[in-house]
Amino acid sequence: MNMKSILIFSIFLSIAIASCGKKQSLKAMHDTPSNLVNAIFDAAKSGDLSSLSDICPPNGECDSDSKDICNAANEHTEEFKHYFSKGKIVGDPVISGDQAEVHIKFGPDGETEETINLIKIDGKWYLKSL
Repeated sequence: MNMKSILIFSIFLSIAIASCGKKQSLKAMHDTPSNLVNAIFDAAKSGDLSSLSDICPPNGECDSDSKDICNAANEHTEEFKHYFSKGKIVGDPVISGDQAEVHIKFGPDGETEETINLIKIDGKWYLKSL
């Protein structure tokens, strides 16, 4: 194998590994209430908001605040980052059947308390309301 072939193979392998990691993380995002909420915070911290469109239920049944978060990549990007980049989960999620409540702190100073409500549809957790 010559140097050019090794370089091309290395680039291809890096892209393939990165793609697999992203698909796995998107799937894992829906596995638990904590994973979904942390995905929101991670998107705000990293600035990569592409996964946010996948956090609202496929049936569209969520409140307007949730829809704003799901559309943050298209509309309220800077405001979203400002409010959720310092977010953190407080305590353990409260799960009751296909519903979950996750208590968080968020906001510009990371101290505003809120409860995020999630719903489980077809084995995946989605954002329902704030």
